[in-house]
Amino acid sequence: MAKENRRDHLAGKDVASRRTEKIILLVAAAINVIMASVTMFIYSPWFKDEGYAILGRAGRLADDMATVNGAATVAQSYGFLLLILGAVSFIVALRAMRPSTIVRGVQYWMIFCMVFSLATADWLSLIAYGLAFVTYVARNKTIRRISSSRR
Repeated sequence: MAKENRRDHLAGKDVASRRTEKIILLVAAAINVIMASVTMFIYSPWFKDEGYAILGRAGRLADDMATVNGAATVAQSYGFLLLILGAVSFIVALRAMRPSTIVRGVQYWMIFCMVFSLATADWLSLIAYGLAFVTYVARNKTIRRISSSRR
């Protein structure tokens, strides 16, 4: 009898809820959006201004202006990629993470985000996406176990 009550409790909405991983993924998305905003609106213009100032003092502004512009463009592009990553992560967290469902695309998206974060040395995002991924996979195992015990 006690075992059956436990199984009924496991089949409840609390265990199959995606609340924890959804919150972690939303935090990771917010981190990406904040970092994108800082990169695009604060760091890139600052880098460009400082680069021009240093080149101006060295008397090389005419020669190396394209280098500064290129580096600022790379920073802008990185910020834009972070913004896209954060926006898609928001959408995935809000639309694809439903209770008691397993969506392979969500796992692949989190793996992609972890690889991107690792490649760009974004350790905070890597930790957040890693936590969301581990929680999501653990919850998938629980959902599979519950669904197999109902058969």
